[in-house]
Parts: sequence; C-alpha cells; structure tokens
Amino acid sequence: MNTHIDIVQSAQERKEIGMKRYGILNYPDSLHREFILLRGLGCGWERCTFCDYCADKDTDAQKNYQLNKSVLANVTGQFRCLQIVSSGSFSELDFQTITAIQSTVIEKNINYLILETHTMYERQLPNIRALFPTANVEFIVGAETFDIELRYKLNKGQGNRTVEDYTKHYEWTNLLFGFEEENGLSRLEHDVTLAMKHFKRFTICMFCDNDTPIKRDPKLVDEFYKSELFSFLTTDPTARFKCEILDDCDIRAPHSTDGVGGVLMDI
Repeated sequence: MNTHIDIVQSAQERKEIGMKRYGILNYPDSLHREFILLRGLGCGWERCTFCDYCADKDTDAQKNYQLNKSVLANVTGQFRCLQIVSSGSFSELDFQTITAIQSTVIEKNINYLILETHTMYERQLPNIRALFPTANVEFIVGAETFDIELRYKLNKGQGNRTVEDYTKHYEWTNLLFGFEEENGLSRLEHDVTLAMKHFKRFTICMFCDNDTPIKRDPKLVDEFYKSELFSFLTTDPTARFKCEILDDCDIRAPHSTDGVGGVLMDI
C-alpha cells in the first residue's frame, strides 16, 4: 500500500485522517534539519483570524504524549539540528513530551534546536533555553507582519510590538502573505526589508484557503512570484539562506516542509 501527502485539507479532515508529523528539510542553500509537528493541549491564544491549525489539539495529556513520543522516535540526529512546531506554542506541550524532547536532544546529539512560541510566553524563553543546556536554542515568532494595523486585523494578540521588540526575544519570524489585503506587495517588501536586517532567518508563508473566512488572493500571489522581490529572495546568496518561502498551493514556491501538516492518504 502506497502513501502520499494531500496538503490542502480542512482542519476536520486533518483531525479525522491524521497528519504527517515528521519531515526532512534539506533543500539547497538552506539550514538542513529535521522537522516535526507535535500535538499540544491547545493554543493559548487561538484567535488568529486566518488559522485553523489550532484544531490539532487534545486536552488529554497522556494521549498527546503517546502521539508525540512516536513522532520523536523518528528523529535520527543526522543534521544535529531539529525544528519542533505544534499548533500553538512549545509551552503548551505536556510535561512528559517536554521530558521526551530533552532525552531526544541528548540521545541524538542535537546541538541546534528551533522552537516556536506566541509572545504571551516570551518571559518563559530563558527558562525553556535552560531545559536544553547542550543545545543552541532559538525561537520563532509568528509576527506575520510588522504592519501593526494589519496585525490587529489578523488578531495576533501581540499588541504594538515593533520589529525591535520582537528581536529582543526571537531569532526567527514567520511572515504571512497571499491573502486579500489593501497594500499587497508593497507591504511584504517592507516586511522583508525589516526581516533581512533584524532577524537571523525568516519564512514567508503563502496563505492557502482553509476553514477560516480569510481568502487567498491568486492575483496577488501571481504578482509576487513574478516580482523583483521573489527574484531577489531566490537568487541573492544571503537572502537564499535567510529566507524560506512556503506555499502548499503553488509549485513555484522553492521550499516546503516535506509534507508535514498534510494529510496522510492511503491509495
């Protein structure tokens, strides 16, 4: 029996069928790493207008641990670099899962660990780093944009933070693009300029339609892929290493998460 990944699915389908949770990111000019999606107790914010991945949760910590333990068992340490995401923040993982992550980091000789949290947990970041004394721990924040007015419309719950505020705590950021908005490409150009200057790395996540009212803007997406900005991000050596562009809906995107977050379908 063969398996393929169907990425663009509803939250309900992902919940009923099951998601791919382990992948390898090793495309050229990128940070080679293992990439895993764990399940938490639930996003503490869960109000972003564009997100339906917060449905990947369970209030039963033991069930989460059993699932997450099986995902962690896939980690080989081949790159000594591991990125862990969940449909929320690292702080929302259960205690047993966090203990299992600690063991995995030691046993697989992981020396570079990448985690993601909402800004509501930014005061906890020093304590989280201390859990992994043998690894360099860096954090990703889903700022989505440095346009404060737009960020309020996306209901990110991050207040009036500037790019300088973010970089006090986070080394990476995610930027969201490709949905219907007023400023379009000029907004992304400004965000990229700031991200290139202030962050170690950043990801541009192209929006795909999901169970939320937010809609993808095909014309805006096409404009991006034909733009000088896209050309710069995919040809300039520094930009190629700092920026990853993810789009589950368009093969023009140069990067992917190896199907992680997509639905496993038997055919």
